[in-house]
Amino acid sequence: MTEYLNWIDLQVNGNQDDNWQTAEISSDGRVILVTVIPYGVFPTRSYLYYSNDFGQTWTYDPTLNIPMGAANGFVSSDGGVWMVYNIEGTPNIYKLYLSTNRGTSWEYKDIGSVLNVGAINSDGSVILTGVANPDFYTIKLLLSTNTGGSWAEVEPLAGFKAMWYKSAMSADGSIILVGTDRFYSTSTSTVTAGLGSQTFTTQSGLPFTNGDVIRVYDVPFTIYMDGTVSSYSGTQLTINVTAKSGDGTKSNWQIFDYNGKNYLSTNTGATWSQLPLDLRVNDCCMNSDGTIILVIGYDYSASRRKFYKSTDYGANWTNIEPVNTDWWRCAVSLNGKYMLVGAVGPAGGSGGNGRLYFSPTSGATWEEIRPAGDNDKYWMCVKIGSTRSNIARGLAPGINAIVGVWSTGRIYMGRVPVGPFPTHFTT
Repeated sequence: MTEYLNWIDLQVNGNQDDNWQTAEISSDGRVILVTVIPYGVFPTRSYLYYSNDFGQTWTYDPTLNIPMGAANGFVSSDGGVWMVYNIEGTPNIYKLYLSTNRGTSWEYKDIGSVLNVGAINSDGSVILTGVANPDFYTIKLLLSTNTGGSWAEVEPLAGFKAMWYKSAMSADGSIILVGTDRFYSTSTSTVTAGLGSQTFTTQSGLPFTNGDVIRVYDVPFTIYMDGTVSSYSGTQLTINVTAKSGDGTKSNWQIFDYNGKNYLSTNTGATWSQLPLDLRVNDCCMNSDGTIILVIGYDYSASRRKFYKSTDYGANWTNIEPVNTDWWRCAVSLNGKYMLVGAVGPAGGSGGNGRLYFSPTSGATWEEIRPAGDNDKYWMCVKIGSTRSNIARGLAPGINAIVGVWSTGRIYMGRVPVGPFPTHFTT
């Protein structure tokens, strides 16, 4: 398997010791877009770099100069449409910018403050994004089928609010996966904060499941109760409260379910079905026709993020993680054969011992393929091209959650098979 170990340190504009945030790559490997926090730069900012020649040369784009160190980037698999979330203004909001000419120019889309979720189909005609609701802890999903010319809301939870966190899309844009970080309901039940069984009257038709991890806040957030769902029938939600903060009797509550729910559309967002995988999604991806889906999500029973695969549009799921660790990012080739998965460390996410695994057998077998010298890093960005030609990912710093320090990382491209950059493509 040494065929898969030829890593190239891209040294983007010499910034090889920076903190990489996102890395995106076109299916042929020619277009690469990365966002980065330069090491040692204060105040913290992110910067956008891109390459249109397989990473041989890089352009810094000063148009998108991102404060606060937060940014998301997305690239269509044909490399023609780019989307970036850029923090601007006072107060800071995330603005959506699109480029349809490989970074030559950018167009601002005034649709609200975009957050977290985003996906683009193969030619950039279908785009999904998430826009913050006025409460700023839930997100509505907006979909465009004309490269951002117009947008319409899609609602997997049919009128209910959620913090949508990650998404994936098939090549033609018909298959869309979205996953929650949490979903949200309200109650006007008069309840006295306390341990043990607590019952709230809330909305019916929500995806509460026995055992789901719950936090209930009063409004305006002076009391909270933590626990798990013990029953949900009609409008009656009963929670076994195991911890609380604050005292008092209140009648205005907000209820957050942190277990995570995942939804799939097979008709470009017209209708949605809930998938049988209750994980607090951290990353997801799919192959070109959407038959093969990978999801990394937090499993509260295991106290770590797990890695699952479906080969039937999400109807059934198999745990395919090569080792027991805390996974972070995943990628799959368009043909579904090649997979790449990165971990942040041991179970519980305590930092160190990061791992990177590659599968040429659709997840049946795995080999660890960390670049030499990068043994214990935080694998922030993982992406893969559609064939064996290119793998690119951003390597973020090793985060030690115990002391909260950042060390440095690099960004690499892995080439399969071993050989020089291709020369038969033009930029």
